[in-house]
Amino acid sequence: DGSLTVNGTAMIGSYALAGATLWQDLDNDGVKDAGEPNTITEEDGRFTLAVSKSGTATVTIDEINNYIKSYIWMK
Repeated sequence: DGSLTVNGTAMIGSYALAGATLWQDLDNDGVKDAGEPNTITEEDGRFTLAVSKSGTATVTIDEINNYIKSYIWMK
């Protein structure tokens, strides 16, 4: 169907990132646009995100309290 499910845990060291927004940045502009797959991490940092398999894009973990922004490259 052109999508794949990514499961993981968002963490900084041993600290879980609760309430972080993750999305597949399909146009690689660093901004979560309407229609881009997204999810919010659970209290323990766990997440499930259905992403598009077409092309290369970035899964972005949005800033939490202006603390972190990191990228996970997906193919």
